[in-house]
Parts: sequence; structure tokens; C-alpha cells
Amino acid sequence: MRWRFSEPLPQRRDQGRSVVTPELEAWVARHPEARTWDGEDLAFVPTVFDRLDEALCRRLVYRGWWLTGAAMAQYFPGMAPDAGAVEPPPLPPERR
Repeated sequence: MRWRFSEPLPQRRDQGRSVVTPELEAWVARHPEARTWDGEDLAFVPTVFDRLDEALCRRLVYRGWWLTGAAMAQYFPGMAPDAGAVEPPPLPPERR
């Protein structure tokens, strides 16, 4: 299913209930979630990329890429790419 901006958004299959789609399960199985850096949640890192460690910047980019794919797989699975058809951005190991 392809969606165009001029069309209404497709209806969600779950009718608002919290369910995990097979597409999301495939996404998570193929692409591991990486949400921490130095033991802290990446959501709380102030994103001033020119002042951050390059590995941390790359981890933030991966996190944004992962969240976008996971959201599409969960809420608009017909529009999401197949989890095996996309390659993730490089993910450096977490620093401890």
C-alpha cells in the first residue's frame, strides 16, 4: 500500500489497542534497539552535534533511524520497508 500526502492516513489495524504487529517483531529481530550511552537514555542527551563525541552522534542517528522504522512497522506496516531490505547506519559500541 502506498500513501500520498493528499490522501487521508490509512486506518490503524489495532483500533487503538496496544498490539505488536508482525512487521514490528521483524524490525526488532533484524535491527537491535540501542537506546543508551554511558548507561544514560539517549532521549536525554542534548543534541548539539558539534560538541558531542562522534560515536555518541552516530548512536543518536541510529536511534532516530530505529525509532522511525519501528513506528512505521507498528502503525503503518503496509508502508514500512521490509526489515531485511534496509541496512542500518553504523552503530558504534556503547561506551561504559
